[in-house]
Amino acid sequence: MRLVLNLAEKAESDAATQLQQQRLQLQSQSDQLTQIANYNQEYSTQINQLGSINVEQMIGQRNFMSQLSQMIQTQSETVDILRQQTERAQQQWMVQYQRKQKLGELIEKLEREESQLEQQRLQKELDEISRTMIGGGSALH
Repeated sequence: MRLVLNLAEKAESDAATQLQQQRLQLQSQSDQLTQIANYNQEYSTQINQLGSINVEQMIGQRNFMSQLSQMIQTQSETVDILRQQTERAQQQWMVQYQRKQKLGELIEKLEREESQLEQQRLQKELDEISRTMIGGGSALH
């Protein structure tokens, strides 16, 4: 039974490690999305503060803004996917954790029952020895 518990503990530990890795990756990609969005906002503000610009500069700025918007969209999709994966990893860890807990409780219960049965067996043996000694002792007189 301890082997089964050890396997459950390992599965829970592996799931916890996977969850931690997912959380770190999600945080990293969320931070990157924030940086891109902040840069986009700053760049947009700078463009609005510019005076007159020629057509080529305006086209270049619009193309760059379009690329930034696309990057934000792509990064948002990446973050959404990672968020879903992190939620699944959280659920998987919870399943493994609960399984480990239930197995631990079952093993403790079985060990208590085994101990009680052993104590009852020993008491029965002691009672039999005591009866034998009492019965045997009176027959000698």
